[in-house]
Amino acid sequence: MTFDHESVGSIQGLLVWLFFQTFEKTRDRSTRNWLKLFPRKVKRHRKRPMSAPVALSFLCGVEISHLSDGFLVCSILTLDLESIVQVLIDNMTHSSIPTRLAALRWVYSLLDQIPRYEALANQVLNVLIMKFPVYRRTFKSIEKLFPAVLKALEDDSDEVIMAALEDFAEIRSVSDQFKLLHNSAQEDHKIQGSYFRRFIRDLLTLFKKDRQILDDRGHFMIRQLCLLLSAEEIYSVVADILVDETDPVFASAMVEALSAILLTASELFELRASLRKFDRTLQQGHVFTKLYRCWAHNSVATVSLCLLAQQYQHASDLLGVIADLDVTVEHLAEIDKLVQLIESPIFTHLRMQLLDPETNAYLVRTLYGLLMLLPQSEAFENLRRRLDCVPLLQRVSQGQSVPPSDMVAAEKAFFADLLQYFINTQKRQQASIRHDRKSHS
Repeated sequence: MTFDHESVGSIQGLLVWLFFQTFEKTRDRSTRNWLKLFPRKVKRHRKRPMSAPVALSFLCGVEISHLSDGFLVCSILTLDLESIVQVLIDNMTHSSIPTRLAALRWVYSLLDQIPRYEALANQVLNVLIMKFPVYRRTFKSIEKLFPAVLKALEDDSDEVIMAALEDFAEIRSVSDQFKLLHNSAQEDHKIQGSYFRRFIRDLLTLFKKDRQILDDRGHFMIRQLCLLLSAEEIYSVVADILVDETDPVFASAMVEALSAILLTASELFELRASLRKFDRTLQQGHVFTKLYRCWAHNSVATVSLCLLAQQYQHASDLLGVIADLDVTVEHLAEIDKLVQLIESPIFTHLRMQLLDPETNAYLVRTLYGLLMLLPQSEAFENLRRRLDCVPLLQRVSQGQSVPPSDMVAAEKAFFADLLQYFINTQKRQQASIRHDRKSHS
C-alpha cells in the first residue's frame, strides 16, 4: 500500500477521529495498528510532517501505559518531534487539568525514551545517536521545554506541579548523562550539570517573584524534589546560589523555609543523619559549611543547624551575637518555633544528651541562652520545664575531655571563621533592612 499527498491528509484526519473515539478498546487498537503502519508508509512524504491536530490526538488518545510497547514508542519517535513538542507546550496551559497533566507526562515519556547506555562504550553510543537522529532533536527540544515546564510550577493543581517536577528530574538526568549545557551556561559542571543549577536558580527566582508560591507550595515542591533527586544535592546547590542573595528579606524567608523542611521532613532523614555525624574534614563537614554560609541569612536557622550538627559550643557563641542584634518580633517567633522543635522527635538525641550535663555543658548553656532570649510565654515555660529535668550541677563546666592541642586549634580557627562570617552577614542584613525602612518612611 502506498499513499499520495492527498491520502496522507485524509488519513491524518481519520487518525484524529479514531483517537477521539469514546470506546477505549477501539481507540487503543486503532492506535497500535496505525502507529505500526502509518509512519513507514508516509516516510517518502517528509515534506508534509504530522500536523499539530494529529500530534494533539496522540496526546489525548494514546494511553501513557502503552509506552512499554516498543513498537509504539519507536513509531511516535519517528514523527515530527518539533510539532509534537510545540503541541505539548501549548497544552500545558490548557484549561483542563487532565490535559495539562497529560502534556507534562508526555514530556517525561519522550525524554525517558533517550536510551541509557551507561555500560556501553562511547563508540557504540555515537553509532546509536547517528542511527536515531530523534535523540538529537530531543536534546534541542529541552531548551524549548524548559521555560514551559517551569511555568507549570505555578499551577493550582498539586498533580500538575508534581508532574512538572518529575519532568525537571528527567531533564536533569538526560542533560547530565549526555553532558548537555543550556545556552546561557556560565557555571562549571560540578553538580549534576548546568541544567540542574539553572532549574534551581529559576525556582528560587520564582519564589522571590511570587512569595505566595513559596508560602503555599514551597515546602511541597522542595520535599518532592528531595524525593526525586538527592536531598544533599538539592540543598548544596540551593545554598551555593542563595548565599549571594542581595534581598535580605527574601534570603531570610527562604532559609527559614529550607531549615523547617530540613528539621521536619521525612524525605531529608538521610541528610539530617549525615549532618549529625559532623566532621569538618569529611563530606559532612563540607556540606555543613556550605549550608552554614547560606543559613547565616537567618540567625535562628543558623542556631538550629548547629544544634542538629551537635555543635553546641558554636551555637552558644551564636546566641551571644544574636543578643547584640536588633531582635525583632519575627526573631522571637522563630525562636518559639525552634523550642517547639526541640520537643519533637527530631531532637530526641539532643534531649537524651541532657542526662550528661557535664559532658554537654555547652548544650545546657545554649538552651538557657534560648530561654533568656524568649519573653515569658508558653514556649518559655516549656523550655524551663525541660531544663528543670536536667540533673543538678554544681557548676556548668566547659567540658571534661581535652583533645590534642593541634586539633583544638584547628577547630577553633574553623568555627572562628564561621562566626565572623555570620556576624558580617547579619550586619549587612540589618543595615540593608534599616536602609529600606528609611527609604519607605
